[in-house]
Amino acid sequence: MRKLTKNEQRIVDFLSNDSFCPKSAWVSPTVIGEVVGGLMLPGYSGGLRHSSWASPICLRLVRFGLLERNTKGHYRIKHCRQAGGK
Repeated sequence: MRKLTKNEQRIVDFLSNDSFCPKSAWVSPTVIGEVVGGLMLPGYSGGLRHSSWASPICLRLVRFGLLERNTKGHYRIKHCRQAGGK
C-alpha cells in the first residue's frame, strides 16, 4: 500500500483517538471535516471544512481497509468494535 497523504493520516489519527474509539466509534464526515479540516487552518473558527471535504478521503481509506462505513455514511477505524457488535 502507498504512504498515506497528510489529510488521510490526520483522519486516521483523529478516529484512532481514545475519546472516539470505542465510546463513540461512528463519526460523521461532517464532524471529521470540521475537526480535522479545521486543525489545518490557522485561526479556524468553524464551518470551513465539512463532509464534502472529508467524505472522499474517508472513502479512499475504506478502500484501503483502514476505515469502515455504516449505512448512515459514518466512519470508524476498522478494528474498533463496541460491545454487542454495534
